[in-house]
Order: sequence, then structure tokens, then C-alpha cells
Amino acid sequence: LTGNLSVIGSGLIIYSMLVYGRRTKLRKPHHRILLAMSYDLFYSLVKAFTFLLTPAEGQPGSMGVPGAMGNMATCRLQGFFIETAHATGAYNSLLSIYFWLSICRGVKNDKFTKYEPIAHILIFVVFVGFAIAGVVIELFNPAFGFCFIASYPPGCESGPGAPVCERWPPRTMGLMYEIFAQMWVQAYIVIV
Repeated sequence: LTGNLSVIGSGLIIYSMLVYGRRTKLRKPHHRILLAMSYDLFYSLVKAFTFLLTPAEGQPGSMGVPGAMGNMATCRLQGFFIETAHATGAYNSLLSIYFWLSICRGVKNDKFTKYEPIAHILIFVVFVGFAIAGVVIELFNPAFGFCFIASYPPGCESGPGAPVCERWPPRTMGLMYEIFAQMWVQAYIVIV
């Protein structure tokens, strides 16, 4: 239900910006940032269609998800889109910074607009870079019924008789904390 509502909400924002208010709304920085935040539409879609992307029974990495139809390639595709969707948090931070600058510091839209493209490029490069790196180093694997950062095969080294991890054993998952550190920074910026 929440995924469907998110898809509808993001879709309406994209529609209102690109179709309904193209000439007026995209002139304002906060509308452009809000449009970029609507990228989470892809996150909602890949989460809604988890059963299509998670490895099917008999495929490597299968977790027994009912109705699963995917393979490891679709699993990594899901991990890619989930990782890139974390850019939404960075855009939320950028929106907070924009309003702080414009309301508290009196920065005009024209001045903010000079630096806005740099922020968009930086956010894009960082989060797409993380996602590409995750695909290349095979960091995205089945976990918790969907595909994201996890050891492979599922449940490896979890107890006696468990299979040995081929990729990213739990003892090396400290990398996961580094990857999620950016989310804590974003939350701090938005809250403060």
C-alpha cells in the first residue's frame, strides 16, 4: 500500500512539474529539487515488484520468496535502483539548505541557482557511482526477501552447518556502515 501511494505521489509531482507547470514551476529552485526528489518513484517500483526481481526457486540466491521470477542479474538491478534512490535523502538535505539560505540568510534564487547545478551533478555522481560500484563488486545480493547489500549465499556463516560465504562475509560487512554513513549525515542536515 505505501509503495503504491509513493508511486502515485511521485508520479503526480513529476506530472505537475513537467506537464502542468512546465513554464512556471521549473523556474524556482525548490521545484527543481522537489522534481529530483521524485526519483524515488523507481525505488517504489522496484520494491513493489520485488517478487519479479528476486531470484526464483532453483536460481542461485533463491530465498523462497513466493512468486519470485528473477535471477541474480535482476537482483542486482533492484539493488542498483534501491541504492540510487538514496539520492532522495541528499535532495531532501539540499531542499533544507535551500530554505535555510533563502529564509534565514536572505539568499536570492538567482544566487542559489548559480550553485544548484553543481549540487545536482555531485548528488548524481555520488549515488550513481555507489550503485555502479555495488553492481561491479557484487555487493547487491538477496537479503530479507529483496536484494540489497548482503553476503552471498543468503545465510552464509550464520551458524553450524551454514554454507561458507562466497562474497561479502559478515565479518567484512563493516563496509555497510560506511555506505550508510551518508544517510546519517543527510538526516542530521535535515533535522538541524
